[in-house]
Amino acid sequence: MRSYWWVLMPALVLAPTACGTSGSIAHGTENSIIVVAVDSLWSQVQDSVDQALETRVYTVRPEKTFKLTQVSPESQDWVTLRQFRQVLAVGTPEDEWVADALKKVSGPVPGAPALVAANDVWARGQRVTIVLLPHDGAARAMESLLPRLHAQLDERFRAYVHERMFASGVDEALADTLKARAGFTLRLPNIYRKRDVNDSTYVFFTDKEEGNPLVRWITVTWRPGPRPLSRSAVLDWRQALVNAFYDWKQTVDTATVRTDSVAGFPQAREVRGVWNGTVQNFPQAGPFITRLIPCPAQNREYLLDAWLYAPASDKYEYMLQLDAILGSFDCGAS
Repeated sequence: MRSYWWVLMPALVLAPTACGTSGSIAHGTENSIIVVAVDSLWSQVQDSVDQALETRVYTVRPEKTFKLTQVSPESQDWVTLRQFRQVLAVGTPEDEWVADALKKVSGPVPGAPALVAANDVWARGQRVTIVLLPHDGAARAMESLLPRLHAQLDERFRAYVHERMFASGVDEALADTLKARAGFTLRLPNIYRKRDVNDSTYVFFTDKEEGNPLVRWITVTWRPGPRPLSRSAVLDWRQALVNAFYDWKQTVDTATVRTDSVAGFPQAREVRGVWNGTVQNFPQAGPFITRLIPCPAQNREYLLDAWLYAPASDKYEYMLQLDAILGSFDCGAS
């Protein structure tokens, strides 16, 4: 059985009297998933499940997109762990933990193998994904469901990130102002502040000082163009912005840099990597996304730069936020 004390200890503090009823409020993070499955099945599928669901994304280091904790339904720890926000209930329709979850399903239940969703099974605010398996060939059946299971979990997590990001609302007034004055639009949450640097450079940022620092910073600038630019030229332009306008001086770790295309802009280029810097003699680092987007209709090429500083925190969720904000950029060229 997988070790899960890293996730169990907070649960014991949050729910010392958990009784397994839906009257309790679910806890745990959105990407921490409790997998309830018998040990004999888990020993057969664990490697495949880990490979399919615990995919890594590079921020400043390889980071798991989801964190799985397996527990046997016969374990006493299941009473506590079934209070978590995300649960995978794996088994046949006759298994008690699966049957309990199926009672919360609205509509007809398909035959196994299948994925079925249920809400508020053992706690309020909980999402349970039932991995419905046949009696024979359960391991093979589960492995066949893994690609679809990962797609569902990923889609749900991204929707959660988007909803949480815009909990403060969309700054529609800012979007209208940018369109009228600067010729582009960007959808930002209300918690972001704007800093007018010059006529062709705009900075948007939000920071949090309490507890662990959390800084998200976005810059949009442009110059006449477009012109073909190499990856090194994009990074040179970014470095010029850093030197001129950023509160923290940064350098790019070139060993981490990778390039990609940009959806909706066939001629655009995206560069991702890790920045390093020092503030008050304290070393700092974080991931960044830089996009070069040509806009021939305006005779401009835009540089969009987003970076994150979140020490001692998982960064994947915040990078999805920055990616979504950059994805809202529009200059009328797409």
